[in-house]
Amino acid sequence: MGKQADAKPEAMAQLVGASASTTGTVNARAGAEVLLTGKDSEGYDDPILTFSWRQVDDSGVRVDLVERTANSRAFSVPAVTAPTTLSFELTVTDSENESSTDRVNVRVEPVADADLFLRLKVTEPALYQYALVVGREPGEAGAGEFVLRLDTVARWPDRNGDPRQRLISSETIRGQWPQQASGAGAIADSPANPRFLRRLPTLDADEINRHYEAEADRDLRLEPDQIDRAGIYLRVVLESFDRNARVLALTADGSSRELLATVNGVIDSGLVAVDSLHSRPGLESLDSANKYYALIDAPPTLAQWKARAGFQADPRDQPGVAHANYNNNYDLGFGREMYLRRDRDCGNVYSYVNNYPTLETALQGRNRFATVAMEYSPLDHGCHGDKLVKFYAFVPDQTTGEDVLARSMNFDGRGERFVPGVCVACHRGSVPDLSAIPLAEIDGLDEARRFQLAHLESSFIPWDMDALLFADDDPAITSDYSRLTEEQRQRNSRASQQQPIRAMNEAVLATYQARPERFAASIKLIHGWYGAYRDAGPCEPDGSDPMPATITQLPDQTFDGSFVQCGWRGEEPLYHEVFAKHCRSCHTQTDNLAKNFETAAELMDNASLLPFVFDSGSMPLARLTYDRFWVDFNNGSSAAATLAARLGLDSTRRPGRPLARFAVTAIDPASGTVNDSPRTGDSVRLDASSSDFAERFAWSLTSDCGSTPTLVGAAERAAAFNLPQRDCAITVTLEVSNAQGSDISQQTIASHPGP
Repeated sequence: MGKQADAKPEAMAQLVGASASTTGTVNARAGAEVLLTGKDSEGYDDPILTFSWRQVDDSGVRVDLVERTANSRAFSVPAVTAPTTLSFELTVTDSENESSTDRVNVRVEPVADADLFLRLKVTEPALYQYALVVGREPGEAGAGEFVLRLDTVARWPDRNGDPRQRLISSETIRGQWPQQASGAGAIADSPANPRFLRRLPTLDADEINRHYEAEADRDLRLEPDQIDRAGIYLRVVLESFDRNARVLALTADGSSRELLATVNGVIDSGLVAVDSLHSRPGLESLDSANKYYALIDAPPTLAQWKARAGFQADPRDQPGVAHANYNNNYDLGFGREMYLRRDRDCGNVYSYVNNYPTLETALQGRNRFATVAMEYSPLDHGCHGDKLVKFYAFVPDQTTGEDVLARSMNFDGRGERFVPGVCVACHRGSVPDLSAIPLAEIDGLDEARRFQLAHLESSFIPWDMDALLFADDDPAITSDYSRLTEEQRQRNSRASQQQPIRAMNEAVLATYQARPERFAASIKLIHGWYGAYRDAGPCEPDGSDPMPATITQLPDQTFDGSFVQCGWRGEEPLYHEVFAKHCRSCHTQTDNLAKNFETAAELMDNASLLPFVFDSGSMPLARLTYDRFWVDFNNGSSAAATLAARLGLDSTRRPGRPLARFAVTAIDPASGTVNDSPRTGDSVRLDASSSDFAERFAWSLTSDCGSTPTLVGAAERAAAFNLPQRDCAITVTLEVSNAQGSDISQQTIASHPGP
């Protein structure tokens, strides 16, 4: 491709992020985040001035392209019900107005997900929703209808600090009240008042910024350093009603908030901060992140944290600091510039990682978007006392250039997740409930209480070199590879970084040695990578490898990813293709030792394996790991197929199929208390929140009660009815459906007189 006089430019369209293939037709999972790039296009005798991307297929499935750089566009792979091919055309134009085009195709695999990535409570999806209850004004009776509009609105300061607002989505909800019910009693408790369950929305800067890509609109965008000042809001408007009504918002902890009351002339709630609905313990918010940072005395800038942690401003050649550059290919997919310092006198360990879109931009120091820091040290950051793991996140300030403390991160492209939960999701542990403690009182807590709240039971994750990509890996799978010099490739190759990564793994072991029983699986895993069990003897009685005599000293110099944990012998394909790549990194760290899957039996016999992985799409918990699990990075058979075959599953069992599940709650209408077993006259609430991938709901009742009770919310996620004042049985049927099909679930409720 040498230089040619008066030659037209040559367009090269590539898709990066889905697999090792980047041209032609690339496989990707529905829901994956991928990047279209023209970085290898060539302007021979004149420079390329413009890169223009457009979708050109006739699939009927459209995507929104979000600008990342002049030559690249990102998009979320859309949901489909069958394998679907999307085509994208790149046109490049040079300074002489000469142009050329190229295309790349994306074959979309129809595998959905639960949209709970990096969430802590994947077993309780109802925690991430709220309910709107539309109740008639007390004293009003008779049938009635209403129309409700539900808006989601984002607000943020732009680059100039001016306030901006945008409607993100709007939904019209139509409902009715039954004839025989009245507005008497508590609005939230009456089964006659329709209840609408909706997912709590999250702030997503990409969704905002895609509307402001024109040069004239750039200053209107939401920048990373302003996200802490941005917010997502709900607005409820009762557009029509034939009875006076009140609208309440109910949160997962049972608390309620009145949004509007027509009797007072109010039909518009105004903007309601979603953060104010995060009242359930374990649901994080900007407030909880601020309190966590107060607990650990987080400094306002990265420079201050580095100074406190003993790092020089540029620690690349600092004695005692390990440094490595790589792409974490089975985790978040970022280019990472990692630094770690181990204080051997105090036993403290400090690390921080600069995150970039690709490995190449990391090596060139371009387009850094976030820095995440961790430390293992006493609460007062000194040398003595019990140690704990702490998390910090920083983003560049667009005005000053400093890296400032950030309360949330959008690591998976699914919206902001708050610190520390966004870290704890993989580093394991739990997030404390700080809702009852005002921020101003955090500093006044005694040290023992602060330590208890700040100690998350989290841990450093070992560096698995087989999960990383280095500068000498196939250039087709990384972006802007041509910008690297040969010296950069060699210095940042896998072989050249064996020693610093070994030093990092020894530092990780140093954070485990105070509690070897808690971290036994991780200790043995790291030692296994470095030759401790090369001459494998018998397993321990629990099926694991024996504990090494010296925890913090590794026997070999070179990482060997072929090691298989003792409890997985005989299951080597399952270990390497499924567990090691897609489960081990997080599960080995868990303090729930029954779920660290140190043996194959622990994984295969786990009751959550099938529903979480093949039904609800809740695991793996990181979005890129999930993508890699369902679509093999190297274009071979997927890990999902390997696991399904081992379990004897049909190939059609994959997330996206609707599955009907519901809960029944019987409530005494007089006291409002929940009864363990239904009693005559109880109010019965039906909740289908646990259903998977349900887009439409159809409830029905049959009974031997002489007459069938009136069902409120028959087409909603939540429904309700009153049990008759007699002994009888009512069968509840729920049918859920989506474009892939339908599913039915039934329960029979037998009512009896109370005591």
